[in-house]
Amino acid sequence: MTLGECIRTAEESGLSVGEVILTEAQDTTGKSRKEVIECMESAFSHNLEAAQIGTESGQSFLLGTVGQDLTGEEKVPVAGDTFVDKIVAYTLAAQVGNHTIGLCPCAGTGDSCPYTGFVKAMKEEYSDTDLASRTMAVILKTGGIFRVGKRTTGCNMEGIGAGAAATAAAFVELAGGTPAQMEKAVVLALSPTISVPCTPRVLVPGLCATHIG
Repeated sequence: MTLGECIRTAEESGLSVGEVILTEAQDTTGKSRKEVIECMESAFSHNLEAAQIGTESGQSFLLGTVGQDLTGEEKVPVAGDTFVDKIVAYTLAAQVGNHTIGLCPCAGTGDSCPYTGFVKAMKEEYSDTDLASRTMAVILKTGGIFRVGKRTTGCNMEGIGAGAAATAAAFVELAGGTPAQMEKAVVLALSPTISVPCTPRVLVPGLCATHIG
């Protein structure tokens, strides 16, 4: 199903969008709920490790030690909200970690780092594992649709558009919002990115963190 179809199904069934996505995954793959969740966890494993490197010892040719700077004892708040501050810090830390181990695909417009920052912060701030699983499902579903679209639109679609849309949807799922609120959040997150060319994005170090904004 498309994200829009998931939202409509959630409205009609009274379920959260994340629950609809998890159910769809079970139906289409034949896997149990536990197996689907394990697959999702596996999808995040590499970048979660990269984020850990970025907060502990990583150094980037582009971002220096920003991961350590934003998570160490003398860290400076970014937004003044503990959860959001962690998301931004871990998003940048994931990029630093990837640079440290030799993965340097771009200047930071990709979608995987903000997904990782969100998931790592969520795991630390929220103890409800079922809610966390539904939220991860929303991120992967939204991001996956953008990844497919990238085949015809180029990196613009998978860059800031994907990161902004997926994290906006995730915030709504995490807060217990309605399907209609998620739909509006995704549209509002996408609007500033429409028609923005790719080149300015890759010239700004750490632009991946602006997905959260």
